Amino acid sequence: MSIVANSHSPIVVVLSGSMEPAFQRGDVLFLWNRDSMAIVGDVVVYEIQGKSIPIVHRVLREHHNLDKQYLLTKGDNNAVDDLGLYAKKQRYLNQKTDLVGTVKGYVPMVGYITILITENIYFKFGLLGLMGISSLLGGE
Repeated sequence: MSIVANSHSPIVVVLSGSMEPAFQRGDVLFLWNRDSMAIVGDVVVYEIQGKSIPIVHRVLREHHNLDKQYLLTKGDNNAVDDLGLYAKKQRYLNQKTDLVGTVKGYVPMVGYITILITENIYFKFGLLGLMGISSLLGGE
């Protein structure tokens, strides 16, 4: 899927409520990174240098020339744009280097299992216990 979508992470899970009501926590997003330019209103996923968690927000403003496109983003449920989230002295996202992809589809709530595993230690150990019991009782 990474090769087809031209993205190192073609599937992501929404981890926060910053894009509500468009996307809820736990929604699985499918990304496409073969568009030559993003359009104002597109929902994009981007990564900031030094931060490992991708961010899902909407393109608020764009500037471009023949070679590069620069984007300003904002979460639908946020009061201000994302300038405070960008790397130091970075005023815009570079479409070529910062974007993971543009959202082309989603499945609601399917990714909530990922959130439960990462945020709830009891769920994680319960799931590991069930897998252990299942392997012991499997008999193969």
